[in-house]
Amino acid sequence: MFANAQLARAAAEKEIEEARARTAAQRALAGAQAQAAQRALTVAREKAANEAKSEFMSLMCHEARAVPARHSGLLMGLVRKSVAA
Repeated sequence: MFANAQLARAAAEKEIEEARARTAAQRALAGAQAQAAQRALTVAREKAANEAKSEFMSLMCHEARAVPARHSGLLMGLVRKSVAA
């Protein structure tokens, strides 16, 4: 009977260790998925900002060609400020 008790205890300890390992792996996976989701959100925001900036610059370049020479200095100052932002 003593040998059976030792085998049962060893099997139970092995199951507990495997369960702990599974839990640790699940936590690591959840952390990696959260990081990936955060990175995807950051990339999407940067892409939207870059597209908006590009659209604005395109509009400003078009406007610069259409603005009389006496207003071009003011317009270029605005463009420089927007690019620096």
